Order: sequence, then C-alpha cells, then structure tokens
Amino acid sequence: MPQVEDEIRRILASNAKLTIAASDLTDETDLFNVGMTSYATVSVMTAIEEHFGMMFPDDQIRRSTFQTISAMAAALRSLQP
Repeated sequence: MPQVEDEIRRILASNAKLTIAASDLTDETDLFNVGMTSYATVSVMTAIEEHFGMMFPDDQIRRSTFQTISAMAAALRSLQP
C-alpha cells in the first residue's frame, strides 16, 4: 500500500506546478519556495480531499498545513479515526 507521502507527491505532480519535479521533493521541502502559489494550494487541497475522501476542517486550512509533504501527511493522519 502506498505511503500517504507518496500519494501526496503524486497529487503535487499533477496539481502544484512546482519549479522542480515532485519526485525530487523531500518530505520537508518548503513547497512555497519551489513555486507553490495560493491558487495551486487550493487545487492540491481539493485533489487531496477527493483522493482521500475527506475534507480539511476550517482550522487546518492555513499555509503551514500545505507547506511541506510532511505537514500535509500529518494533517491527514490527524483526521483519520
């Protein structure tokens, strides 16, 4: 079963329009330093919600949640029962 981080990396490759390949990202790469925009963040958030069948609560919709792959994975894990 793919790791959450790997799934997020695939979503970033399709939705984030970063200046480097998603395969070259570490889990701690600051995505905003490699081209993620606020518009791309919304696309990534929507794709993650659709892929994982969940919705981010309002209190998690902030820049820090989407800053790194690790942060997104942690947010997803916190939402799982």
